[in-house]
Amino acid sequence: MDNNLVNDIDKTRKLNRVACDDIDEGELDFAAEKLTEAIRIASNLVEPHTNLGVLFCWEGEFEGAIVLHIIVKSKYMYTFGTLNLF
Repeated sequence: MDNNLVNDIDKTRKLNRVACDDIDEGELDFAAEKLTEAIRIASNLVEPHTNLGVLFCWEGEFEGAIVLHIIVKSKYMYTFGTLNLF
């Protein structure tokens, strides 16, 4: 695997974890910024999309949450081919 890709994935996972800590501490704006950055860096990872979608739901931004859900579902289905667990 390409070192740049590995570094991007590691950075994205770290941002996702820190964003979850921000959410636990009630820092929702900071969490949203980190999750958005994580998605920008490695858009193929599902976790930041899912967490940002949940954050949107908590804030009443249902349209944004639905869009992220559709993105996650399409990425998940693409990643696993015909396997559809939804």
